[in-house]
Amino acid sequence: MGWNAALVDSQILAVHAALVPTGDQGEVVLFGGDEHWSAQQESAGGDLWKKTRVYDVGTHAVVAASVPSPDSDVFCAHHAFAADGRLLIAGGTSKWPESDAHGHGLDFLGHNRSWLYNPHTRDWVEVAMLRRNPDQPDEAESGGRWYPGCVTLANGDVIATFGHVMQQDYRHRNTLPERYNQAANTWILAPKAMADPLAPGSGVRYLFYARAFTLPDGSVFFATPMPTDFATAASGDGTYSSTRYDPLTGDYEGFEIPEPGSGAYHDWSRPAVLLPLLPGEDWRPRVLFCGDTTAIKIDLGVASPNWQNTAPRAGAVSARTRTYSNAVLLPNGQVCLVGGVHVVDPEDPVLQAEIYDPGIDWATDDYGGTDSWAVKESAQLTRNYHSVALLLPNGKVWTAGGNDNANSGNPDNVGVKQIELYEPDYVAVANRIQISDAPRFVPYGQPFEIMLDRAATNVQRVALIRNGSATHSTNNDQRYVGLQITSRNGNTLTATAPPNSAIAPPGYYMLWVIDNAGNPCQLARFVRMAHVGCRVVTDRSTFSMEEIESLGGGGQVTITNAIYVYFDGLIDGELSGTPTFTLTWTDTNGAVASSELTLVGAGRLLESSPPHPDVPQRVTFAYHVRFPNLSAFAGVVDERNVRLTFTLGPFSCSETIDLTKSPNPYMLDVDPASNNPHWLSTDVRVFLAVGGSTYFGNVNHGTTDASAITFIRDVIDKFNAAPEGPAHPFNSIPTGQSAAPLALASQILGMRLFNYAVAKVRYRATATTAQDVKVFFRLF
Repeated sequence: MGWNAALVDSQILAVHAALVPTGDQGEVVLFGGDEHWSAQQESAGGDLWKKTRVYDVGTHAVVAASVPSPDSDVFCAHHAFAADGRLLIAGGTSKWPESDAHGHGLDFLGHNRSWLYNPHTRDWVEVAMLRRNPDQPDEAESGGRWYPGCVTLANGDVIATFGHVMQQDYRHRNTLPERYNQAANTWILAPKAMADPLAPGSGVRYLFYARAFTLPDGSVFFATPMPTDFATAASGDGTYSSTRYDPLTGDYEGFEIPEPGSGAYHDWSRPAVLLPLLPGEDWRPRVLFCGDTTAIKIDLGVASPNWQNTAPRAGAVSARTRTYSNAVLLPNGQVCLVGGVHVVDPEDPVLQAEIYDPGIDWATDDYGGTDSWAVKESAQLTRNYHSVALLLPNGKVWTAGGNDNANSGNPDNVGVKQIELYEPDYVAVANRIQISDAPRFVPYGQPFEIMLDRAATNVQRVALIRNGSATHSTNNDQRYVGLQITSRNGNTLTATAPPNSAIAPPGYYMLWVIDNAGNPCQLARFVRMAHVGCRVVTDRSTFSMEEIESLGGGGQVTITNAIYVYFDGLIDGELSGTPTFTLTWTDTNGAVASSELTLVGAGRLLESSPPHPDVPQRVTFAYHVRFPNLSAFAGVVDERNVRLTFTLGPFSCSETIDLTKSPNPYMLDVDPASNNPHWLSTDVRVFLAVGGSTYFGNVNHGTTDASAITFIRDVIDKFNAAPEGPAHPFNSIPTGQSAAPLALASQILGMRLFNYAVAKVRYRATATTAQDVKVFFRLF
């Protein structure tokens, strides 16, 4: 259809951009730091480079006011979407190059700071710093990454590789990879360093912004050739290859793939993209590298993969390079190549869009066809160094940014700040499918329903495309994952999510429905893939007939807050309603009658209230256990088991409780004030005693080891004899780590020290007295 002439001023050079899932159509967050203009970084007060803007996809407008920025210069950082779907930024520029900065004029100095972007609140939160150089005695000014490479792993960690370091770091490159674990908010260093790309004999290789992709087997594929001869991987002997990498062991594995013959694919000036992963081929990975006169591709599913030429490029652009171009995956499975220049300075732009068809036979869901290139309409604006491009949920390709002649980015140049949209041919197709409803969250391997505005028989395929984040001709985030369609029923389509997170790493995706003619729906829906847990916690797992009889005398008895079911990793609104539950006798597999036993909902507990719109949390549902009478114990000889199964949305989890006729001592694991489960029982307290002192009014402690046994027996006797209530001596023992410290030493200043733990054991019965109850303590 061509380029949209309705240009809008982005107000910054858009060195970095990412699609975030706000509203129906999403937003693009743009940020540039100093924007490659030293006067901005060095400005008085350092505020000129604090520039973040938000582009509203639905209104085609840029939000300028009240959008904060990180207070570290994020120019030439890298980024990828973290486990919860928020954008993680790693590193950036701490200082412009100087003659004393490693003697290498190209490199800017990196820094260690990292940030997460909250799209719904449009703000940034600083997270753990990148790690220092562990081999440097003075670590204070080491580490950092400028021009690093980031990619999200199968478990949601984000791995960062290479990049230029801080000035005091003796290394020239940060050769030790590290990965950000969001749950622990920490960067974890890899067990071994990568070879130094500037080692003797290796030649000058910068290895900035490595083109890297997580593969369906969990490994990372570096399309950018890495300095790795397998036999001497740490020697930097000059051998470079595209290869797989194990992010946990730090080893290259599988095969060495000779690097592409063209030097154009050795650095950061050309885009690579992971081609569509198809369920019909068990999500077999292939990669496209393009931007030189000849594009190349590789099939990683063969025994000996090697780079091969694609079909020849077409038309007037066939002999022209596209330095600093961007490649964007389209919902129809094609790749759109936009921007770039044939000559960098003085710039000779390539304005036409190109479409690469990878040759997928959609009828058989495999790469059985023939690939091809096509030339499309020309843009108005040149996109040189620092330009970016992203796929939007409306199917258009968003382009912005770029420096004149690849030189420093004069902030007064309005032309390169303008946003321009490319509209693929399908945008002009009338009456395309519309999604009327779809889930906000999709668990791995689970079927889910998509509601359409017409019969589902009109649908050929369904796909997820991961939200992109682009900079310096890289977009390691974008990813096309085909889904299996399991049923069509009227206007309802049922598809099955990818079986694991190596195929679709955690984060936000655009859900696309493609019709029988190959045209995508009018507007994709955002869905989040994530690791989510469902678990039942039985705070009371055993119930004695004696206890129930003593509490109710044969009538109705309710044990409060006895059961908890929790769901981990959910963002507010992704899962609504309350769980349904079933109770089943495990011995006969028959349902438990409500006249025997039932559960009563006791509320929904949030880990963070009010919930954050971008941060996952644990949602807990509490339940009382109610016995209408003693019929649940009828026919029980020793014990009988009940299986509790809870279901909410796509999640289901179970646990067993025991009904017994034996005595049933127990302890409470719940804070009565908040009804919130804690790690330690509220019926366990600890205290420190000093030999020769008196405790609990009149219990003396001797000074020898043998006196400890006498002392604790006297304490227990006193506790058992005291009436229950607030004045009970057990309640005088302080709680909390600061209030009840214990000692590691056995004595200090000649005084003997003793650590004790005391447990309150509860027991209910009408006549029976519990004898010789034993409590087992776990020591840490």
